Formats: sequence, C-alpha cells, structure tokens
Amino acid sequence: AVMELGKIRQIGTPADFFHRPANLFVASFIGSTPMNLIPGDASDGVLNCGKFQFDLPAALKKGPKVFRNITLGVRPEYVQVAKAAGKGIFSGRVKITENLGTHYLVLIDADGLEVRGTVPDGSEPKIGGLIHFKPESDRIRFYDSDSGELIG
Repeated sequence: AVMELGKIRQIGTPADFFHRPANLFVASFIGSTPMNLIPGDASDGVLNCGKFQFDLPAALKKGPKVFRNITLGVRPEYVQVAKAAGKGIFSGRVKITENLGTHYLVLIDADGLEVRGTVPDGSEPKIGGLIHFKPESDRIRFYDSDSGELIG
C-alpha cells in the first residue's frame, strides 16, 4: 500500500504503482525519476498542454462525466525522441542531461513546461539544442486535476 498522511492512496503491487498510479500523489511519489505531470485543458476530445495537443482516449471523449482540467502523466522512460514537431509531441530546448549509465535522462523546456525523456548513451543532445519528445501513447495516463484521481 502507498499511504499519504495516514490515508491509503493505492493498494497493489510495485508494478501497479509504477505503471498505473491511481492518483497524482502516487504518480509523483513512485519511481527513481519523477513522472512527467503536465497540466492541460480539455475540449473537443483534445488536451491542450500549453501549445502542445494530445488526443484524449475515447472513454474521456464520450464518458458520463466531462473533465476540463486534466493532467497528462507519463514516465520519462516512455518518452522518446521524435524526428519533428507535431500533435502529441513536446518540442523544446535541452536544459539538463543526466548520465544514468546505459541512457541519459534529458530535461527540456517545452514553452515553459518541463518535460523529461530518455535517450540511449552516446546519443545525448547538447544543452540548448532543440529536441522533440513523443510519449508512448499507450503509456500516457490522464488525471482529473481537481481531484488528482486517475481517469484514463
């Protein structure tokens, strides 16, 4: 179980906590690198995170409850380099690179949003360089920003 201030926030296995955190607390607490938690505003089936757009899952487009304030969550391990900018991709300048052995953790400034991704050792970008990060769509989690609970 994961607890916060004496309250059980999620019950499950370590793999459950890592791959499908039940809420923003568990998402921010579990993992050797912090999960990317990017706030956004939803409308017409699209989540707008600043100038970046992501399609919402079908269940959130037509579900019984309409969510407007949604936080996109994705682990840096599931964010890879993309060839170009586009929908579902964060683009920004490299702020920090951290050697983790077989790969590098890269932090970019994506128009004021900090986004972390990984690159293989030997292909790390230069500080200040432009890079495009694409989260693996099946690894993205969506949270109700108001309650903090997982919604998709």
